[in-house]
Amino acid sequence: MAQSGYEIRLELLKMAKDMLEQEWHSKRDLIMSEYGHKCGVAMDAKTELPPKPDLPAMPTMQEIVDKAGELNQFINQKS
Repeated sequence: MAQSGYEIRLELLKMAKDMLEQEWHSKRDLIMSEYGHKCGVAMDAKTELPPKPDLPAMPTMQEIVDKAGELNQFINQKS
């Protein structure tokens, strides 16, 4: 059975949320990996540890809605 418009929009929101959260986790992991490396170098050199890095903000509801809109535009484009 075909999905209703509401179900499709909900699925797009879920997909957009997952995509943005995955991107956030990748950025966070990279920042923390670089920080860990810098801490290791500082500890080996017996110097002061670097300041804790700022982490990116989690995706907002508006960013999720905007991403879902982009996905919807792609789906609806005529080839």
